[in-house]
Amino acid sequence: MRSNSVSNGKGGDVRLWGGRFADGPAEALEKLSASVHFDWRLAPYDIAGSRAHARVLHAADLLTADELERMLAGLDRLEADVASGDFTGTIADEDVHTALERGLLERLGPDLGGKLRAGRSRNDQIATLFRMYLRDHARIIGGLIADLQEALVGLAEAHPDVAMPGRTHLQHAQPVLFAHHVLAHVQAMSRNAERLRQWDERTAVSPYGSGALAGSSLGLDPQAVAADLGFEHGSSANSLDGTAARDFAAEFGFITAMIGIDLSRIAEEYHHLEHEGVLLRDPPRRLLHRLLDHAAEEEPGHRRAGPRQVRPPHRQPHRAAGHAEGPAARVQPRPPGGQGAGLRLLRPAGGPAPRLHRHDGDADRQPGAHGGAGPRRVLAGHRHRRVARPGGRAVPGGARGRGRVRQGVRADRDRAGSADG
Repeated sequence: MRSNSVSNGKGGDVRLWGGRFADGPAEALEKLSASVHFDWRLAPYDIAGSRAHARVLHAADLLTADELERMLAGLDRLEADVASGDFTGTIADEDVHTALERGLLERLGPDLGGKLRAGRSRNDQIATLFRMYLRDHARIIGGLIADLQEALVGLAEAHPDVAMPGRTHLQHAQPVLFAHHVLAHVQAMSRNAERLRQWDERTAVSPYGSGALAGSSLGLDPQAVAADLGFEHGSSANSLDGTAARDFAAEFGFITAMIGIDLSRIAEEYHHLEHEGVLLRDPPRRLLHRLLDHAAEEEPGHRRAGPRQVRPPHRQPHRAAGHAEGPAARVQPRPPGGQGAGLRLLRPAGGPAPRLHRHDGDADRQPGAHGGAGPRRVLAGHRHRRVARPGGRAVPGGARGRGRVRQGVRADRDRAGSADG
């Protein structure tokens, strides 16, 4: 029997701690340790494991035939109450296993219900139930994959001669048959189904009977439990590995992640086929100015700039983002069309907007000065360099930079002409 389980003698309180503790745990610790709110889905598997354990206890002469019959009847009633919702776990139960043990004690009493603890370990019990749960859900997923494959094959058979543009990088590349395109997803799902079958073959080994590390001294038959619970390859050959192994869970996570990625590909391709015209180009200049003005109006104290002096809010004199105060942060979108359009930055709640810190001493440059020219900034490449302007001030190169250089030269000439007059 588990020495670390305690009961009030009436079957109403069963915990995984006790012994020398005179008082219960603090409420905060109790809530932190509880898992019954999410592992309740293991309840049917726990009850199935209890039935198998009761049978091997009977086979080892630790339960009489009458006791076994009453034990199985009590487990049947408990299973029905769990399915109907008449019996549920509580925070005080800590986990689903403790809750179901309490439920059995309430239905059978501690004298008979308590006998199910003999030769049982929570360690191999959880390892076994987790495998059972994942194996069942792998079969559900496999059935859904088969349904999807059948639907895709039906589409291919219904449209065997329909042509469509095959694409690479969202660009039309070669004509292909619609059936050929659809059947590509059938092939990908076939590999996923094969991964599930191979995973199930490796996972069909029962850790039950391994105990915490080296089994039980009661002479219980782990092979009988494995057969009762549907593990085709019997009991684990090594008790240490049986209890400790969790690679089956990691493998299951990878396989389901791959299935999710392949399903996402289908959804993404459907979305792009519905919206064929994908254009990547600069927005019209008037629209760009309008967007920047709208974003600027949302900044308190920002003066509306003219069409030649559009300055996005994040080009204003600034302080380094790392100097912001306050621990709380919120997501602050950048204005459209500026540097890193579409990106989001973390800024402190109530603090100033973060700015990009520059070390060239030029805080009054226009949007095209560094990264503000939008997609054309990328296309221009090395042309966005700084060149010397008459008068010693540095300005950016590129089309917009040269335009501002010409404006500055004309302004200098006009001022010189006024002085001569």
